[in-house]
Amino acid sequence: MESQILPHHRFFGFCKTRPLYRRGKRETAVKVFTVSSESKYLLIQKVPSLNVGKELLNRCENFGVVEKTWILSDYPCDPFTEAHVVCYKNIVDARRAKRFIDNLSFYGSLLHVSYAPEYESVDETEQKLILRNKEVETRSKLFRLAFYGKGNDVRTTTYCENEAKRKK
Repeated sequence: MESQILPHHRFFGFCKTRPLYRRGKRETAVKVFTVSSESKYLLIQKVPSLNVGKELLNRCENFGVVEKTWILSDYPCDPFTEAHVVCYKNIVDARRAKRFIDNLSFYGSLLHVSYAPEYESVDETEQKLILRNKEVETRSKLFRLAFYGKGNDVRTTTYCENEAKRKK
């Protein structure tokens, strides 16, 4: 399969229009990710072609369990650089790794990290969506517990029903 640069792998630069009160200590790019665009597969670009795969793997293992990694030999890169794909065991580790490895100086080159959902199988995508549903369900239950208290049945009580009880 011929690798190509997809639109979500491109780096468009940092956000320059952010208000002063929203600017942090370092410049960041503003990008929104959906559940389907996030992935446990990360594409790491601009890795120097110096056989530093083991060092990159050691750096990636600081953020979680790495299931597999490989070099994309046919991926279009800058001269003397290569692209690696790293697959984490779970998506939370991949999120954290992306956050900390992106724009990291590695052997004199600034790494560019992006999600690579195109390497996921259909089963992995389905499991990711199921897991996200469970996470949202758990958070909403915790919110309802905090908002309505322990005396009410969290699963069946709605806001309208509680308002009706309060008016009586």
